[in-house]
Amino acid sequence: MGRLFGRYWVACGAVMMLSAVIAMSSASAQQLTRLDPRPEKARGAGEAIWAANKRALPKGAKMLPVTRARNAIVIDITSNRVLGVKAPSRAIPPASMTKMMTALMVFEALDRGEVRLSDRVRVSKKAARAPGSTFGLRAQDRPTVKQLLRGLITASGNDAAIALAEALGGSEDAFAAKMTARARRLGFKSAQFRNASGLPAAGHRISVRDLAKLAAYLVARHPKRFHFFGERSVRYRGVRRRNRNPALFLDLSDLKARADGVKTGYTSVAGYCVAATAVVSTRAGRRRVVVVLAGLRTVGQRRRETRKLLRWAARQVRRQPHRARISAAPRRERPVMRLRKAGPGADAVRRWRRRAFGE
Repeated sequence: MGRLFGRYWVACGAVMMLSAVIAMSSASAQQLTRLDPRPEKARGAGEAIWAANKRALPKGAKMLPVTRARNAIVIDITSNRVLGVKAPSRAIPPASMTKMMTALMVFEALDRGEVRLSDRVRVSKKAARAPGSTFGLRAQDRPTVKQLLRGLITASGNDAAIALAEALGGSEDAFAAKMTARARRLGFKSAQFRNASGLPAAGHRISVRDLAKLAAYLVARHPKRFHFFGERSVRYRGVRRRNRNPALFLDLSDLKARADGVKTGYTSVAGYCVAATAVVSTRAGRRRVVVVLAGLRTVGQRRRETRKLLRWAARQVRRQPHRARISAAPRRERPVMRLRKAGPGADAVRRWRRRAFGE
């Protein structure tokens, strides 16, 4: 009888343990489904990659929606917060997104007074023979610096990039070395530039994380010149050239957002790339986000992924709590509290002001 009783309790314990294991497995599956927003067909073989990307997320960041880009990053520039990433630190060929750094070098030369927008630049034979996307420059042309900037950014002209590099650096190689040195001083550790245009070259690399930082730096330090990145078309010698940035032609009005830059790129090695910024109106004020994508396969894919991630970023910043904006409010908007006497009440108010306003 005792043996039978003992076997009964052993069997009961085994059943209870099996039930607990099944319940835990069910809960884990539900949690995975909740965390993983991908469609069912996108799971399975790519689970290891997905998990690796999730482990690489900065604190507070979220997994991006499913994107076909090999590398991606989304940042809220206003709060300096990373919203989502996908292999963001890998150094990649940036193609014509290189021209963002070229433009920064020109902007800084303008600030130092080394050159003016109205100055004319003589186009060399090397610049006129530049392969790939061009602005239509001819040897011995004398366009202004402003025209070359528009050709560099809006038309993505490799000829305009070389002409500016030779005018400011003496030669394109010397100018590229200056670009690399300046990028390193700004903290872009992955940056290594071999030319000013982004044409394929051995060792020409930068990460999407550093490209996003570069876009944020352009917005912060050169707001009056950032409009160059938002122009939809440019004319030279009677030929109109359209900006290839798909973000500039998106309708984001339903999210109270508007795209205003930055740059696209393409080479057979880099694939189709884009860096795009957008201004989003929220209850706490205007926020700016930047999306950088690299390694896409087609123009249509670049357009769709840009739209998807800009809309996702706009929704993320609109859903965020707005308590952090209180500490940034102008002093005149803060409530005035005058305390006649010190005491427990005064200490409580001081603690409240420190929490609310950072005083």
